[in-house]
Amino acid sequence: MKQDRRSSRIITYLSACSLLIALAVSCQTRQEDRPNSLINSGKQFGCPTAERAPKHKTIDYEHSILVSITADTKVFVGRDPVAQEGFGQKVKAALATDPRATVFLRIDQLAKYDIVATVVDMAFESGADRVFFVVDQAAAREPDAPGFDYSVPVRRCEPRDSFVVTLKQGKNDSLEVTINNRGFPSISELVAILPDLMSPRPPSNRHIFLKPANDVYYRDVIAVLDGAAGSGMEYFSLWTPESSKLFPDVRPKRQQSWVPIP
Repeated sequence: MKQDRRSSRIITYLSACSLLIALAVSCQTRQEDRPNSLINSGKQFGCPTAERAPKHKTIDYEHSILVSITADTKVFVGRDPVAQEGFGQKVKAALATDPRATVFLRIDQLAKYDIVATVVDMAFESGADRVFFVVDQAAAREPDAPGFDYSVPVRRCEPRDSFVVTLKQGKNDSLEVTINNRGFPSISELVAILPDLMSPRPPSNRHIFLKPANDVYYRDVIAVLDGAAGSGMEYFSLWTPESSKLFPDVRPKRQQSWVPIP
């Protein structure tokens, strides 16, 4: 009798263990089967930090297009590596299933701006209404995603009415920073004067038009947006090959109608 009871306990115990293992495998499978999981995007990334990023979106894995870009310009949609020339078609196919899906961009801080601009343009050309630049924040936890929301570029604010910030790589990996034709030795010194520049303007005209050179690091682009977000910026535009068609005559050193910086 005791032997039978002992055998019964062992069988019950083994059955419970098997059930737990099956559940764990099932959960792991469902997690890995998510086509657009940031957690399982196939790479480890160092997203730039932006503690003043104004927007926080909760990532709905069923209705989001999650894109990752590595420092060496590899592009992933969900877990799947995608050639740059095939990226637009991949996004277009996803939008055909869910036209209102947001494109979340998770970009390594050491990626260069040229790949960022290319992917942003391709996302909009494929039918996306907006993209969301995901950043790191100390208190943020998935599925919450802090970052910067960016809608389709339109002529909402001409560059001559904006604070035009240019970024250019200088010698010895230094960064040349200008705002409306005035140079600054660093992004932090530029950010320090932004509150005084923004505050006299109505909120509808607190606009940053950011024009990075192709070889500028993505982290520097986010550093400007982060500083501007803490200085009263309401919205921003990015200079990309497509947006340049909207504003073909933007030349910071020659355009005299922009607001002068004392």
